[in-house]
Amino acid sequence: MKTILVISILLLTYCSCSAERFIPEDIEDILDAEIANTKPSYHISGLTSIFSEEQVVWINANKVYMRRYLPKKIDEGSMIAIKLAGALRIEMALPSLRKKLLTLEGLIGSKAVKHIIIFPEEDWLSDKFFPHHSLCIKAIENISEAPLAEAINLTTLERHYLEILASVAVLPKSREEIDNNNINDGTWCARWLLMKLDISE
Repeated sequence: MKTILVISILLLTYCSCSAERFIPEDIEDILDAEIANTKPSYHISGLTSIFSEEQVVWINANKVYMRRYLPKKIDEGSMIAIKLAGALRIEMALPSLRKKLLTLEGLIGSKAVKHIIIFPEEDWLSDKFFPHHSLCIKAIENISEAPLAEAINLTTLERHYLEILASVAVLPKSREEIDNNNINDGTWCARWLLMKLDISE
């Protein structure tokens, strides 16, 4: 009985360590692809637009490896890994997705912002400026089968940190202020995230 237990532990350890080596190179290449312009829209049925039918079959047949592999790729910044973890409902990916969600970023569309002199405050809180975080939210909600506000419980420290940052998100009044504004320091991302979490700063 002890021998069987030892063998089982060794097999689990081997599977965990060899998961990365087991992933086909063509799938790994897709997960490593640079896709900084990922759109906020998220559809779990859209995997065939990223992977071939043969690759999708392999992924569905080898979820045990993907459970160990995808969190690592999410930590490395793979947006495809986030989408795939959400589609496969990989619960082991939730800690990595949470960490990614709380890692604030500047407005992805900040270059486009600089071509506009001024626009309403609600536009600064548009999902289109936070595509990576929007993708994380969709993945978390799909895995948890619950709205973000129920799936993510902030600690007191995390909440205070977001509230402090959000409080200094200043609405620019001119192109010069846009050029010098804090659009890349995460303050607007903090304000947007609090809104998504149904928390008033």
